[in-house]
Amino acid sequence: MFEDAKWITAPLEEYPDRSILLRKCFSVDFKVKKAVLSIAQLGLGVCEINQKPVTEDIFTTPFTRYDKTVFYNEYDVTPLIREGGNCIGVHLGNGFYNNSCDGWGYSSAPWRDVPKMLAELKLESEGGKSAKISTDSTWRTHCGAVLYNQMREGEIYDAREEKKAFSRVDFDSNEWYNAHVVRGPGGKLKKNYIEPERITGVSAPKYLGGGIYDFGGNISGFCILKGSDERGREITVTYSERLNKDGTLDTENINAFNRGKLRHCDKYIMSGEKTEVYHPFFVYHGFRYVHVENAPRTFELSAATVHTDLKRAASFECSDETLSWIHSASVKSTLTNFHSIPT
Repeated sequence: MFEDAKWITAPLEEYPDRSILLRKCFSVDFKVKKAVLSIAQLGLGVCEINQKPVTEDIFTTPFTRYDKTVFYNEYDVTPLIREGGNCIGVHLGNGFYNNSCDGWGYSSAPWRDVPKMLAELKLESEGGKSAKISTDSTWRTHCGAVLYNQMREGEIYDAREEKKAFSRVDFDSNEWYNAHVVRGPGGKLKKNYIEPERITGVSAPKYLGGGIYDFGGNISGFCILKGSDERGREITVTYSERLNKDGTLDTENINAFNRGKLRHCDKYIMSGEKTEVYHPFFVYHGFRYVHVENAPRTFELSAATVHTDLKRAASFECSDETLSWIHSASVKSTLTNFHSIPT
């Protein structure tokens, strides 16, 4: 596994907090019987082939000591590969790998570095032909539309900077850069068998006034924005677990984990298209309440609950309503604090 693949990143050191796009076009001269993609993405990555997602799972790289262990994922992508031209596209962000949070000493972690990836696509035909596409310096790279992303702070997304259809074969990448081959994080590569993280539910809020929305209970995840307005309009969504007596957001209990550019918020800059939908790519938040600033004229808000999709092994029912409530709260707390590891 990964015999010829190299760790690669974008030569964009002047943009340490921006996301990275990587793409590789290739041609297949036989009918594919089986196609398997093995990929390690640090910190977090979203992968697509020919404009179709490799998986619906999110936050696909588990949090480890990356200088000790690095998990890679393996996907059967046979339905996504066609005879003729194909293209792999990957969008990388910081995740826990390049984390500036001082709350647990992440900022000084020995593995901390810019986002990078390692990948290998193996193709087989009915007649015994085979081919392999591996990461190397021929992959093309560019900045993504995420201007800033830090796991304990938030994300800034500028839709005007989107490279639409960048995993399409005929996408023009002439002004992109060749990838840089870099040193890996040092950890031993292991196949990931951990249950995936997924969006497990979507809920609507109650509007409290003054730009404040209440989702009815604490969740881990992020808001989904849908709306339309003029190009360049900047929307800010700030997250909190509780309110002050005057009805404003109280973030005092979580400020200790945040000393960076953002304070528990996501920012979205509109492209001006007819209808735009956005949720963060590389961060999640713990929250019940949000404050939306500078909402667009046409606007819908919902919240996605995100955590490791653990299977329920048992259930509990009791005639005592208090005990039943405590059990239910414990289950919810366990799930919302489970993101590949119990946080």
